Amino acid sequence: MQPTNSAGRKKLDPDPRVRVEILSAASKLVREEGVRALSIAGVLTRAHLSTRAFYRHFDSKDQLVSAVFVEMARVEKLR
Repeated sequence: MQPTNSAGRKKLDPDPRVRVEILSAASKLVREEGVRALSIAGVLTRAHLSTRAFYRHFDSKDQLVSAVFVEMARVEKLR
């Protein structure tokens, strides 16, 4: 049985493709404008996603920032 939220709707499971979209948008924002420009609203605008989609994949902005830097380090290591 799938969990429900406070409004009684079924919670959707995280979608790995959406997580990649969020991380990609966040990484581009950091590269282009610096880490100070990183905001959830800015990332979601670039990724064309909703706040609900964000919180399905990340618990907080801090968690997003950590994931972005882990992803950027992974990409650098591959180079």
